[in-house]
Order: sequence, then structure tokens, then C-alpha cells
Amino acid sequence: LAGRDETTRAYLRERGFSEQFLTNFAEPFYGGITLDRSLTTSRKVFEFTFKMLTVGEIAVPARGMGAIAEQLADRAEEAGVDVRTDETVTDVDAASEAGWNSDREVAVELGRETTTADAVVVATDPKQARELTGVETIPTDAKGCVTQYLAFDGPELDAGGRLLLNAGDSEASGDSETPDGLAPNHVAQLSSVAPEYAPDDRNLLSATYLGVPDAPDEDLVERTARTLESWYPERRLDLDHRHTSRIEFGQFAQPPGIHDDLPEVRDPEGSVYLAGEYTEASSLNAAMESGRAAATAVVEDLGLE
Repeated sequence: LAGRDETTRAYLRERGFSEQFLTNFAEPFYGGITLDRSLTTSRKVFEFTFKMLTVGEIAVPARGMGAIAEQLADRAEEAGVDVRTDETVTDVDAASEAGWNSDREVAVELGRETTTADAVVVATDPKQARELTGVETIPTDAKGCVTQYLAFDGPELDAGGRLLLNAGDSEASGDSETPDGLAPNHVAQLSSVAPEYAPDDRNLLSATYLGVPDAPDEDLVERTARTLESWYPERRLDLDHRHTSRIEFGQFAQPPGIHDDLPEVRDPEGSVYLAGEYTEASSLNAAMESGRAAATAVVEDLGLE
């Protein structure tokens, strides 16, 4: 993430890539990664994801993305951690107040109850993290998406494990406000990659729309069906809608220059620390990197080494 910055579109144009390449591949493919078909995202994001796709393999957890958090929680509990997931934190206060036993102690409000801790790691979404810590450099401009999971019977599509990109389709940009102006940015045949995801040995597709269109689920299913029929005119797919995920804050916006201004894990006052992708870059990798950095900071500052 070092060096000068510019948009991904400008970066690719400078290197001689054609407008046709940008429209038919870069916009839907990297637009799907960054939730931004305009390619105005920082070229640093492009370089990082390009490197990762080049040197590593692409995979999904057989038990779903939640398995990552479950694994971390299991290991924490094995180490003696008391994990509670049914409490809502309403405030974190590191200010020194009368009655506290330590200058370093942090008060945590849980509804009507207040507890104290030697250190608090705030690991929540950017908007809540900013409200709880007062760190104004936490980015809150969001990029969202809607992903639908659709089952169907019969033979698989011939895409295998490849992404089906909606090439050159301005309707897939996520800018339109009407159902007639919606189209999926990309479709993935998940059952080809992870058969465990498919219900009852059926085929399972995911279709992702950029932005968070307020069109009803059934309208999006119909739009996906029409799109697939245009790509596979010999097939008539009877899509069974299984689930829709509407993610308003899928990523924080990453225009050129933003990575120079992101907060550090120690930026909050007192013994409060940040753990979230917004301290590094918008990715799963950065989220886990920031978690490790926050844990290391706590260990060092509390003298637990």
C-alpha cells in the first residue's frame, strides 16, 4: 500500500489496457471485488488483490464464512476466555473518573450495567467504532451489495468454478434506482466449488448486485433469471430463491489516498484499541491483520509478554 496513488482506471489506462478490456473485464471483475464498477478505487487495492490472486489459491470455507469466527472463538475459549455474544455495548469510556481503581481502567456500558476492564478492543463495524471511540479518521463512507442464493435442478452450467461476469452492462453498475435498470454484476456457481453449500444435492448459484437496490427479492430473482437466459439461451432455469443478503456496509470506500489517513490500533484514548479492516484496507486479510495488531498492542502495553 506504499507509493503514489491514483484510480484503478487511470492505473490500467497508463499501462496500455484498452477501453474494451476495462469495460468487459476490469469493470465487472474488479468492480465485484471492490463493489465499484467505476474503477475509481485506489490502485493500491488493485495491486494487492492482483498479487493475492496471482500467488495464492481462491477458496471458500466448506462450513461458510462464519466458520472463521467460530474457529477463533473456539480457540479463545480453549485458552480460558469467557465469550458472550448476547450483550450490547452502548458506550466505552477511558476517561479517568473518581471511583476507578486504575488510571488505565476502561468503563464499558452494557445497557443498564457498567463493567470495567484493563483494556478494551473495539472490533465492530466502522460507524459503531467511530461512535464508541470518537476516532474521526475511521472511514464511514460505505459500498454495499445484495447477494442472492438460488438453487436449480438439472445439469450444472458449463462455467464450472469460473465467475460469470456481466460484461459491458451499465445496468450492473448499481447506480440505477428502478427494478428495470438492475442486473447482477456477477454470478458464481457455488456448488461447483463447494458442494457442501448446495441444498439436497441441487445446484446453487449466487448472484451479486452492486449497491443496495430496494427492489423486492422476487424482482431481483426474475432479473437474474432473465440475465442467465440471455447467456444460456438453450437453458430454461427454474430458480428457487433460497436467501437474500442485503449488506449496506460491505466495504468502506477506498478512493486514492485514503490508506494514508486510516487510524492506528492505538488511536483511541486510554487503553482502548481498534481492531477492524479500517485500520489497514477493506479486506478479510486486513481485518485479521488488524486483530493481530490490536492483540499485540494490548500485550505490549499491559506488560503481558
